[in-house]
Amino acid sequence: MILLWVILWVLAALLALVLLFVILTAVPIRYSLRSSYDGEATVMFKVSYLLKLVRYKYEYKNGEGFSDLRILFFKINPEKSHMLRSVFTIPEEIKEPQRPAPQAAPTKACEKPKPKMKKESQSLYRVLTDTHGKTMIKQIFTAIKKIFHIVRPKHIEVTGTIGLSCPFDTAMLLGAYESLASIFNVRKQVRLVPDFNTEIVKLNADVRGKVNIFRISISLIQMIKDKPMWKFILELINV
Repeated sequence: MILLWVILWVLAALLALVLLFVILTAVPIRYSLRSSYDGEATVMFKVSYLLKLVRYKYEYKNGEGFSDLRILFFKINPEKSHMLRSVFTIPEEIKEPQRPAPQAAPTKACEKPKPKMKKESQSLYRVLTDTHGKTMIKQIFTAIKKIFHIVRPKHIEVTGTIGLSCPFDTAMLLGAYESLASIFNVRKQVRLVPDFNTEIVKLNADVRGKVNIFRISISLIQMIKDKPMWKFILELINV
């Protein structure tokens, strides 16, 4: 009797974990990005989860970035963040001094140095180019396409006015935009207006979407559930 109760409790715990996983992954992660440029860039990026019980906001304005992470009513890490500035700036103390490029040893005019391929590179090349490897790579790219389709924004709107110093350059730039807009069918989402009299760049972007974790999990499980895929992954690890 005791063994039966233990089995029932274990099954109930497993069922609870499965239900919890389904609930947590079925709720999408929503994100939005709003940005503008009029001589100075401003960025507002927001992420929310579980009906905004977990939310994150990053704002870049006047050359400074501010991040705000909240879980329920608790505020976590409300300090200033200079993320965008630090990405493009390397501190002086970690900059490596420039070293002269090593000079190759002189060779005879008739001799040409032959590139040597290491054994690891040869093994990796063999794994990726054989029939099994090509089939697995196609499956991986198919899964990546599915995931990209899941996470891609549902709403994209970009508007702006562009005028360069030379009207000819403005016309060339807008001509390239019209060609790309026709190819990718984004005329409704991206609308740019030329200004041939003034040198000006004004842009506004509004991007919104959601990420369904459950669908991404299913796509990944479908990709890695097959034994050939596991064999391919192990071959890559052991190279």
